[in-house]
Amino acid sequence: MMPGMDGYQICQTIKSNPATKDIPIIFLTAKVRPDEIILGFQYGAVDYIVKPFNSEELLARVNTHINLKSYLQQIEQKNKKLQSLNIEKNELLGIAAHDLKNPIYNIAMLAKVLRDEKNLSCDEIYEFSQDIVITAERMLDLIRKLLDVNAIEEGKINFSMEHVDLIELTSLICDMYRERAAIKDIQLHFNPAEDNCFVYADRNAALQILDNLISNSIKYTYLGTNVYVDVINNHNF
Repeated sequence: MMPGMDGYQICQTIKSNPATKDIPIIFLTAKVRPDEIILGFQYGAVDYIVKPFNSEELLARVNTHINLKSYLQQIEQKNKKLQSLNIEKNELLGIAAHDLKNPIYNIAMLAKVLRDEKNLSCDEIYEFSQDIVITAERMLDLIRKLLDVNAIEEGKINFSMEHVDLIELTSLICDMYRERAAIKDIQLHFNPAEDNCFVYADRNAALQILDNLISNSIKYTYLGTNVYVDVINNHNF
């Protein structure tokens, strides 16, 4: 009942402004008809108090809506965090699914060599078997991380950081992909650094990265060409 702009119009103006629309509004008025009260709520009020009013009741209602507003903000923040974690989890699962394809392919290929090649030496049989064991262990570690649902939900995937020999890891991956390269008549050349090259990393994560780099190099290289893998040591640890 204010001149110029009444309470309903003020409420509507506040609620239509993105900067103020979330402010809780309580009507304190002499309007007591049910249709007037309903109209106040329709304009966006969170509560409606008619005159004459009790000061303690008014303060209690104000505190209640302040607390409700705070709880709603906390819930909204937690929902945003959960949505973000869910996106990260889906991305992680997608990466893991991709990273499992190459090891499975390698195991299958090495197993076929062991099955079909009749003239393999004992050293070659041991080498191929060892590659299968190493690849299977890497896959198991990746699967164990995926099964740690709590860690994924909390965004706390744990890495076992250590100093690892990058030349050794790269040589291992290159050896695993020589057969696949040979199928495409690709020469896979590995040129290690002259000095030792250690990096501080999670061994299995580093293997996955190298696996993706080298497998993609072979996958997207033309038949009968060359793939060069160089390890260059710029820093000593």
